[in-house]
Amino acid sequence: FAAIWLFVGIGIWFVTRLAEGVDGDPIFNLQALTDLAIISLAVYSSTHINLKQVSKIYILVAYLALLAWFLRELGSLPDGNGLVSITWGLTGSILLWVGLRRSQLDIFKAGFATLVLVAIKLLIVDLASLNVIWRILVFMGFGGAFLFLSYWVKDLWNMKTPSKTT
Repeated sequence: FAAIWLFVGIGIWFVTRLAEGVDGDPIFNLQALTDLAIISLAVYSSTHINLKQVSKIYILVAYLALLAWFLRELGSLPDGNGLVSITWGLTGSILLWVGLRRSQLDIFKAGFATLVLVAIKLLIVDLASLNVIWRILVFMGFGGAFLFLSYWVKDLWNMKTPSKTT
């Protein structure tokens, strides 16, 4: 369990690191690339853990860190809130699609939760902070994407629910 406590300590340090501003150019700077390497190490570490629940926690933390990384790096650009929403929406859509294709409920839930987070962010943050043209493009784009996803979800849905035995 020492490795888990080490992961917790590194996670706390990493959260404070992600809360810092961007030094220099966004995305292609040493801090951003180092942070991506740390996130990748967390994903790699999750594949070498025998406990399934702990492995899922590692993956979840790495995914949330990736979303925070997108927020920090893209949010510092002009009209970055729209770019963050688009990136989160694409990420959530990909997870939703992969979860449906592989019939893996955990991946589907992560994608669905990300899309709900994007919808909340659209209403609370983007509506107030984006320029008019970005608001129109982002809302129309996400409306169309949600319609497209809802059409394909019914065709791809074949999740295996655990059956209850009595």
